[in-house]
This record gives sequence, structure tokens and C-alpha cells, in this order.
Amino acid sequence: MHCSCVIGRLILAGGAKSSFAEAGFSREMPVRKILSIDDEPSMLHCLRSALERQGYTLITTNDPDEGLEMLKNDKDICLALLDVKMPKKSGFEVYSELLEYRKLPVLFVTAYPRSFNAEDNEISEMWQEGFANGTTDIVYKPFHLETLFDKVEALIGAAAELRDKETPTKKKILSIDDEPSMLYCIEKALRRKGYDLVVTDDPEEGLRILKEDDGIALALLDVKMPKKNGFEIYNELKEFKKIPVLFVTAYPRSFNAQQDEIVQMWENKFSDGATDIVYKPFHMDTLFEKVESLIGAAEPTGEDK
Repeated sequence: MHCSCVIGRLILAGGAKSSFAEAGFSREMPVRKILSIDDEPSMLHCLRSALERQGYTLITTNDPDEGLEMLKNDKDICLALLDVKMPKKSGFEVYSELLEYRKLPVLFVTAYPRSFNAEDNEISEMWQEGFANGTTDIVYKPFHLETLFDKVEALIGAAAELRDKETPTKKKILSIDDEPSMLYCIEKALRRKGYDLVVTDDPEEGLRILKEDDGIALALLDVKMPKKNGFEIYNELKEFKKIPVLFVTAYPRSFNAQQDEIVQMWENKFSDGATDIVYKPFHMDTLFEKVESLIGAAEPTGEDK
């Protein structure tokens, strides 16, 4: 059976040396799943033989509608190979429908080198938008397998970037408290809610972390500590960074002090919602509510769902 692709260095004949190891891929590497939709059985066979030898998992179908259902239901698919000209639905139509519910890199596979020169405005706009962000490409039949591998690998990289953008980054919180039991309790509770926690019992170390780590979205500050109290930390923090602060204290009269500086800090900062206070002992639901009010909810972990 003739395949409409040209075999380069990769030898597909039985008994040939596998290119899997030659390409530098490990058998333990994560599965990279690709869907190919093409109405030519010989092309599907050729693509499967070539890409599976490169360590990919290939799902194939000659039915565009079946392919769309697979793309909707299987989130592990990281790349779609779409034949442009098919009887039931063109690759352009498949791509347009795909865009309605999922962002996924696409490699168009076609024997029609003028496919993208169509006068139709919709196709021209789709082409420009897709190529502008590097999430689509095209390979023309017949093609060298090296060309296919290069384009697939580049688009798999684009897929990883899309996943990184769409995967919410955990909101990072720094907790400074001289009580190890309190640090443990807060860290365990907030991690279960999907936040990323950094903890320390040393105010100076905490200030250093706040200076160096731009990813910290919230500081939990114990008010009364031996080396430096929470108010002092907050005053130093204001000099180089503006982030919300939740004071954690067992002293409910901390903010009733007569010192002008503390009273002024309280009045100025509470009015804009950038600080709050929680009194020990507290219910975890109270802590969660105050944290969420200051920086928003975290993505729930599987443990919390």
C-alpha cells in the first residue's frame, strides 16, 4: 500500500532498527496523544506507523464528526492532524468547530498547496489568527517524515504552553508565626484549599522572602513575636511591596492601642480592604473567608473536592 508521504531517515520496514531510541526518547516519557482525521486509510496508516515509532500515541478516524467527539471528550489529546479536503467536512470546518469549545494546536495535512489561498474571508481570517499565535501549521503531501516530526514537535510545545496558560497558578501565601503548631495548622488547612504556602517562624527571613518572591499574594502575620511584631513587619513591608495582609493574633485588643502610628495604619489600610485580622482561636471557615476576601478563592484540590 502506497503512502502519500516520503520516508526519509526513518525506516518503516519490518526488522528495521527502531527510531524511538535514535530520536532520544525514553520509554518512560509521558504519553503524548495525537488525533489524526483523514479520509485516506493509507495516510492514516502511514502517520500511525511513523508517529508511534517516535513515541507518540496516535488515534485515527476517517470521520470528522467522530473526530470532533473525541476532541471534546479526551482532554489528553494535545494535537490534531486535520486533512483539509474530506467529503463530509473539511479540515477548516473541523477547526472552526473545535475553536468553539477548545484551544488545541492543529497541523493541517493537505495535498492542496493552494488551500490557504482561498478567497473566502472566513478561511483567511482563521488562517491569520491561527498562525499568528503559533498554534497551527501546515504540511503538504507528499512530505518527508523529518518535516512532519519537526512540525509536530513544535506544535506539541505550543500545546504545553497553552496548558500552562490555562492551568491556574496556585496563589502563594506567606505565613510568619513564632508558634510551630499554628504554622502547621494554617499550612495544612490552606494547602487543602488549593493555596501554595510558604511558612517561617523568623520575621527577618519572612521579610527577605517577601522582598525576593514576587509570586506571594498574601502575608499572614502574627502580631506578637519575640524578634519583631507583625506591625513592625507590616511597616517594613510597605516600603517595598504592596500586598494584602491578614494579621493573626490571640490579642483582640491589638488594634485598640493608643499609639498614633498603629491607629493610623488601621484606619488607612482597613478602609481599602488591603488588611484584615483573625483572632486565635478561630474556625477554619473564618480563615478561609478572610483569605478569599483578600486574594480570591484558590482552585480546589482533588482532596478538597
